[in-house]
Amino acid sequence: MTVEVVVALIGQLVLVLGAVIGTYTKLQVSINVLNVKLENVSATLSGQAQEVRRIEERLGKLESRVAMIEGSLQR
Repeated sequence: MTVEVVVALIGQLVLVLGAVIGTYTKLQVSINVLNVKLENVSATLSGQAQEVRRIEERLGKLESRVAMIEGSLQR
């Protein structure tokens, strides 16, 4: 191999490594964005689950009151 060929190959290698590093960086940024979105979705679902539990508690209390009212009406 001549020096020119070696220099050309090194130049190509540098270009390829630059492209790989650039792609890797873009993927890392995309992964970070997706992680933030996932955390937001998780927090939203957690909040909704808490709201469902509160609604279920209120519904249970209402059901108890209805049962008491029905019981007193049957007497």
